Amino acid sequence: MVQRSCVGGGCEIALACDMRFSSENGLFGITPAKLGLIYNLSGTKNLVDLVGPAKAKDILYSGRLLDATEAYQIGLIDRVYKNEEVVGKTYEYAELIASRAQLAVKGTKRIIAEILNGATEESPEIAQIILESFEKQVPTRGTCFISLTF
Repeated sequence: MVQRSCVGGGCEIALACDMRFSSENGLFGITPAKLGLIYNLSGTKNLVDLVGPAKAKDILYSGRLLDATEAYQIGLIDRVYKNEEVVGKTYEYAELIASRAQLAVKGTKRIIAEILNGATEESPEIAQIILESFEKQVPTRGTCFISLTF
């Protein structure tokens, strides 16, 4: 959750988060170009993964600040809320995720990370995570079994 400025190291921390929510007055930037410095590889990768290479170059080369609307439009943040709503809406969403099956949330997070690292096929570890989810899944509203033969 961002309320106001998210610049430099703060933006790097935000980039490492699964999701970023901002108030309307959020301001985002990564400014090492103003100081003659080069941003680190992991932070740059997170930025490129979120906004693509062209927008990442714009942000890093210029060191300019983006308002919440532009940050949302390019995918740097996921949601923009009114200043007075951002805290409540962010906690509401966090509670939604917390109410879901954590095995599924964590497994999905791992799979997405693998995809972002270039995976195109399931590794044995990912296949095991998926299998475990089906083994541990508890039906809550009836059961449907499907049998396919080829």
